[in-house]
Amino acid sequence: MTNQTFKLISVNLAGSRLYGLDSKNSDYDYTVLYKREPEDYICFGEYKNFMDETTLIGSRETNYKYWDIKKFLQLAGKSSFGALELLYCTEAYFNNPVYQYVLSEVRKENFDLRELMYHSRGIINGKHHRGYMKAFHFTFIQYLLQHKKLPDTLNADTMLNAVEMIDHLKTHIKRIFQAKRNGIKDMPFIVESYSDEDFKYLPKMRYIDYTRVLHRCIFDF
Repeated sequence: MTNQTFKLISVNLAGSRLYGLDSKNSDYDYTVLYKREPEDYICFGEYKNFMDETTLIGSRETNYKYWDIKKFLQLAGKSSFGALELLYCTEAYFNNPVYQYVLSEVRKENFDLRELMYHSRGIINGKHHRGYMKAFHFTFIQYLLQHKKLPDTLNADTMLNAVEMIDHLKTHIKRIFQAKRNGIKDMPFIVESYSDEDFKYLPKMRYIDYTRVLHRCIFDF
């Protein structure tokens, strides 16, 4: 890896600042897309398709997660929430021709709602995720179920205001979101284990093969 050349494609804001749940002391989280030289993709065996880096700017920690373009396209083809998140970023190198091409091919409407809901259900039922993340993904599922499409933004308040929900549950979620903005990350999301009864009967996803997109990103730019 040390002798390989990396070319930056985009820098994408992620995490609580993308969701509008950041506090004054929140870290900055970015996912960075990059590509390598064409010959670097022709190799025996697997290669490391991501890197992690944490830096300190002033008193705030900034977390950079580096994804090879191949990794991103593979995850997008599987309707991964992590890949979807990159399409909602508010800070990126939009003038990069590779990134513009990727955005023209990997669109939000390509993502499978059923698969995204299964991902969010896993967050809600997981033991190691904080309450605000569980509440965020619960709200995300409700938006998908009620509107049958992806939201225009991943802002937590905007999604919550756009769904119908039992009053006490919506109030509970609002308190969790506000607590996160006040720096309290561990306020629990109190809800029964989330089942898949609402969406398990939806048609199974169709994997999207972005090989053609990968080849063009590697060879044409």
